[in-house]
Amino acid sequence: MVVEYRPLEIYTVLVLEYLALILLVSAAVRRLERKLALPGETRR
Repeated sequence: MVVEYRPLEIYTVLVLEYLALILLVSAAVRRLERKLALPGETRR
């Protein structure tokens, strides 16, 4: 059995997973900030 090291595919998958994770965390933090905002506080 021959095992090939495929760095491009491995790094591509890792980058996509990282991007998805960052987008999810960013959306969650944005939602949390809106929920915890003080009354009358202006949004930028």
